[in-house]
Amino acid sequence: MFKKRKVVAISPRPAPAPRAGTVEYMRTDSFEEAERLAGAGYSNDAVLSDLQSSWFYIGEPRLTDTPDFFAAFFAVLGLAASRFPHRQLRVLDFGGATGRYSAYASAFFHGVTFNWHVVETEMYAQRGRIMTPDATFSTSLNEIAEGIDVAIFSGVLQYLKDWKSVLDHPVTRSASLVFITRTPVGKEAAFLQSAHYSTGSMLLPSRVIPKDELESLLSRSHRLHASWLFEHHLGELGVVSAPSAIWSR
Repeated sequence: MFKKRKVVAISPRPAPAPRAGTVEYMRTDSFEEAERLAGAGYSNDAVLSDLQSSWFYIGEPRLTDTPDFFAAFFAVLGLAASRFPHRQLRVLDFGGATGRYSAYASAFFHGVTFNWHVVETEMYAQRGRIMTPDATFSTSLNEIAEGIDVAIFSGVLQYLKDWKSVLDHPVTRSASLVFITRTPVGKEAAFLQSAHYSTGSMLLPSRVIPKDELESLLSRSHRLHASWLFEHHLGELGVVSAPSAIWSR
């Protein structure tokens, strides 16, 4: 007879922590559901601390390190500078974190003076006033006077509960140029985005913005001037178009 061996249960190894710099996406039934799952979302001071230690924020702006989408960013500022030479350019940077884009603009356009206005959450606005004293920070579009030369929406519209009201705001409507980049556009879908940093992770409710609704809304006051095709890979949602587009009055 064989002696019955004692079976010892072995606990499975815990899953490895997500690697810093990676992003995961999970489809949800609605933006509201993604909001509920995200919790605090963007209000995450650990992530802000991580951003401050990245190459984008340390030292002088290094144009050789900038990703591809910066080409469109510089193009729209160059277009604005050619339209309004010899005067200060009024720039709205909606969702511009601590205003670092303004440093890159000044580094690239030595002969142009910028009046850079960032609209952000109070947490980022407070930090931005320390890190980028040359820029102005507000927490609402209602605090900004109309007559902006360039309105920049870089990787922000997809995270807003009501993105339409932002593009339909009189300040945006009055802008000479509207620049939208790093924004997934196509067939409407909602998802939860998990961005992992060295100091923690951030959950964000996000969406693919319907292309026809975006274009219909903007075309009431602007016309499409130029666009560059980029793509986002949103995990199980697949590859989604995320064009950089300049809209002109």
